[in-house]
Amino acid sequence: IEDVVSLSLAGQSFAVKSFVTPILSRNGLRYLQLEVLGSETSALTDILGVRFISDQCPQGVVIQGLSAGGLSVRDFAERYGEAGDLFRAMGFNAAILHFGANDINQGATAETFQLNTEMLIARIRAWTRDAQFPVILMSDPYQQGLDVASEHEYARYPGAQRVIAATDPHVLVVNSRRLMDDRGWKADPPNRLAELLEDGIHYTSRGAIELAETEMAALLGW
Repeated sequence: IEDVVSLSLAGQSFAVKSFVTPILSRNGLRYLQLEVLGSETSALTDILGVRFISDQCPQGVVIQGLSAGGLSVRDFAERYGEAGDLFRAMGFNAAILHFGANDINQGATAETFQLNTEMLIARIRAWTRDAQFPVILMSDPYQQGLDVASEHEYARYPGAQRVIAATDPHVLVVNSRRLMDDRGWKADPPNRLAELLEDGIHYTSRGAIELAETEMAALLGW
């Protein structure tokens, strides 16, 4: 099945554009393969991504990671200040901000972490042109190797997120640190740090899976 989208990408300046195709006919087949091609070899286009949406079965959650290793809230806001066109084109329903570990390693106090998070929320809402765009805040769990003062500030991060949600009805907080503390991801013995952390900071495979399972269960009410 072939179709041509009447979306002109010709222009003198850079632009991000998107479109939704008509419903794809399955013709009794269980699996489909989709190819997206430009129509002119003289005017090349970068295809940034494809998303599949089911009108008949919309249940479920699809998460698209937009971060990179080592980013803090401040880093993300500084590096991706002009990402609005792309962010809007991807048609997200909400944004999950899952930060903390890199922020404390940059010396951010709880107050600074809160201010940076509020700045990033405002940036995302400017991208979407929706002042009420939903945002979900999650805090990184406990990590080893922090000094006493840094550990004190790091433990206050979930509270800083809660302060944001208390004044913004379109912000939801999942206290990942508390959830994982209850599962032994904590400093005090008995703990499971050897199983969950590779080097005191980065997650093991088991740690990453368990953290994701726990957060999604809290988020979706499983």
